[in-house]
This record gives sequence, structure tokens and C-alpha cells, in this order.
Amino acid sequence: MITSVYIYSYIDSSFHLYPNNGDIFFKNLCKNAVNGSQLIIHREGGLMYYNYITKTANGNIYGICIVNSDICLDIRKLFTRFVNILVYAAKKGEVFKFDTNGEIVLNLFDFVSKKGEIENLFSHVKGNLNKNFHKLFKPISNEDYSINKNAIVHFSLEEDDIDKITDAIEHYNNIYVTQKNANPSSFALQIKSLNDQYLQWKKKYEDLQDSYSELSRKKTKFTWIVVISLILFLVSAAFVWAAIYYEDNLDYAKGDIKEKKERISQLSDQNSEIESKLAAEKERNEELLSFISKIKSTSPIIITSDPEFDFNSGVLEFNYIGLKDTTINVLVTAKKYNDGNSDERNVTKSDIHLKRGNTGSCTVHLGYGFKTNKYYCFEIRLKNAEKTFIPGGKTWY
Repeated sequence: MITSVYIYSYIDSSFHLYPNNGDIFFKNLCKNAVNGSQLIIHREGGLMYYNYITKTANGNIYGICIVNSDICLDIRKLFTRFVNILVYAAKKGEVFKFDTNGEIVLNLFDFVSKKGEIENLFSHVKGNLNKNFHKLFKPISNEDYSINKNAIVHFSLEEDDIDKITDAIEHYNNIYVTQKNANPSSFALQIKSLNDQYLQWKKKYEDLQDSYSELSRKKTKFTWIVVISLILFLVSAAFVWAAIYYEDNLDYAKGDIKEKKERISQLSDQNSEIESKLAAEKERNEELLSFISKIKSTSPIIITSDPEFDFNSGVLEFNYIGLKDTTINVLVTAKKYNDGNSDERNVTKSDIHLKRGNTGSCTVHLGYGFKTNKYYCFEIRLKNAEKTFIPGGKTWY
């Protein structure tokens, strides 16, 4: 079982550790970390320290460490567990958060002042990793590894065999396992996509605001033109009436009046055209604001991790985050393909209560009789919705 949990950061040559009990080897692990995410296993006597460390592009480092007296049987699964824990914490936004690019970053640096939030995170870490603990760990052996006490061994999660890494943990004091092509979570990708769309529509909105302001200035200028034109017309009219007393200027005055009337008519037509353009721009602006609001809404649920299926118990489990306050039914379909006969099972998980922004876990019992040498496809659908669609699924083979 997990006996202790640590969190630490190494930023601008300043190292912070919580709880700070004098374990200085954490700082050395940070100094040897490479860019990206890695799992560093350190052994101190009968204790194993499993460190998930991330070094960002700007050189900042943060890490989470769990301590037990057991050997990890599947480093790839432990990697996934750590990633799911960080996604969970980033959604809460207390200790970690998502930046605008969907990357997980540390949200605080003074661990002591926020120890309440950190202790809550530690409880979640222990609960997550102690679940089915015996499937992920085995007791450490008493084999003497002192000849390799100061050695550092490097592995790649994509290139090296898992059993090879497990064997090395029993013989070496410092194991570095890197992951070159880590896939971001679906939630992180959605945040980045929505942020990109938001920036695009914000730019269009600002352009429309500028256009609207320019048209408003033109309208004000045009109003003054009309006023001045009316004044000129009145002045011209006065001259016309004066010209009545002068026969030789009468024809000139009539022609001038006609010209002014045509000019006023033209200005009136221009004013109507500008008013029409303003109305059209205002309508487009309102449509844009409505669309920006709509892109913030999505389906009621997002599955945040690959479903896990236990062939012995017939239990399918997946994690999710709710996007709406609602209650849904989930239909899970298991299909078998490769023995010449199709076999399909349907099980409904009813009344899953969702809260917007909250995460949860769903467990569906599909029954017994699944065989590990057959091909199975598991589909997860929403049931009794206006449109039935597949928010997630996985194939085992």
C-alpha cells in the first residue's frame, strides 16, 4: 500500500518540498530530469520512491512521488495512473491547472500555505493507486542490490519491454523511464480547441466592433453634412427670393435651387444606405455573440480515460466528466468477432447523475464467460437521448 506522498517543484534554482522532512535526493532527481514527462524510480533500503516528474519548455519542474515497499509490475499503467491523477487535479484548479494550450501546469508554489488542498490531493492519490493495488505491485525482494546502488539506468516507455524495466527495478537504485510521444487527454485537447476558436471569434468580434465604430463616425459626419446642406439650402433660398426682385438673375436662382434639391436627394439616399449597413452590421454582431456562446456548450459527458475491462469479473470501468447538470442512461455493448460467430451483449447502466465540471467513475457488470483469446469490441452509448451516439469505447484483442 502507499505509505507516503510528496509534491515538489524546482523553479529558478529554488527547490520546494512538501512535506519537507529532509529527503534531499528529490532535488538531485530534478537536476537530472529531461524535458517532458518521465517516471523516476529511486530505492532507499526497503522503500521504493516512484516519482512522476514533468519539466516544461521554460525549464520549470514539478513532481509527485509515492512511497511504498513494493515493485511495480507495469510501468506503463503506473504512467497512465499518474496522468489521470494530474488531469483530475487540473480540472479542480487548486494545486494544478490547465493553461490555454491545454497543458497541465503547477498552480501554486507555496505548498505550506495551501496544505489543505494538497492533503486532499494526497488522499485522492492514495485512493486511486491503492485501488486494485495487488494488480499493479508486488512485494519487494530481499535481493542485495548494493553493487548497483549508485548506478543510473535509462529506459524508454515506447522502445523497451515492460518486463525488462520491472526486472531492472529489483536490481538498480535509480531508474529513469521517459515517454517520448505522450498523448494529451481528450479534455486538454478540447480546452485547446475551444481556446483557439475563442481567439478566432474574439478577433472577428473586435474587427466588427472597429467596423461598427467607423460606420458610426461616418454617420455623425454625414449628419453634419446634412445640417450644413440644409443651411446652405436656406441661404440659397434667401438668395432666390432676393433674386425675384432682379429679373436678370431669376433664371440663375432657379437653376441653383434645382441643383441643391438634387444634392439633398443624393445625400438622403446615402444616409439611407448607411443606415441599412449599420443595421446589417449590428445583426451580424448579434449572431457572432450568439455563436460564441454556443461553442461553450457540448455533449453532456466526456469520457476522460480509456475504459478498463477485467476478463475475470466481466467488469468494465471508465472515468468521465459531466458537462451538464442532468441524468443519463449508458448502454454498453460487448461484441465478439473472431470465432466465426458474432456474439453481442447489451447492458444498461441507468441513472448516472452528472454535475457540470464534476468527474466520476462508472462501473458496468457485463457478466462472465469472456475469453482472453477472443476479439472484443466494447461500445459505450447514451441511451434514451434524442440522438444516440458513442462518446467512447475500446477494442481488446
